[in-house]
Amino acid sequence: MLLPPLIERVACLEALSIPIFFMAAVVFCALANGLALIDGVDVLYASLCIAGLGYGIMWTVFLPLILFTFPDLQDNQFGKMFGVMQLAVAFAPLLFDLVSGTLYDREADADSNCTGSKCYYWTYLIGCTCAGIVAVLVVTLTRMQVPRVRDASRAKQAAASLPAVEEL
Repeated sequence: MLLPPLIERVACLEALSIPIFFMAAVVFCALANGLALIDGVDVLYASLCIAGLGYGIMWTVFLPLILFTFPDLQDNQFGKMFGVMQLAVAFAPLLFDLVSGTLYDREADADSNCTGSKCYYWTYLIGCTCAGIVAVLVVTLTRMQVPRVRDASRAKQAAASLPAVEEL
């Protein structure tokens, strides 16, 4: 009696693993930016390792995330969507570099002896905040997708329980 709901939850969790991993990647990036606010070489090494882990996870789940988010894409539409996502990945760092450069120049002009993380404080804080906003969006969008995923896993389970039709 307990087995069917358990199987359904496992199937739903398996389907939701893509956004869960993406969420983990975003949290790792936010943590890396938060750690970068602390002075010290050891903390900087830890921040870089965590950021690398976050980006590695993000690029690994990038393609499946497109399929999860837009399940009704045709093959030619998938290529277009992937291209649009790649443009976003290319332009976001350019925008962020413009903002971080402007903030660094403002801090360096205010303090001629600007060294360490205090020069990049606002840059890291903005990065951490942006990652937090993306994490909230991922959770919200995933919650919107849960009924669809649950229905798909139920349909797959029902199809698997039907007796096989033998061809004559």
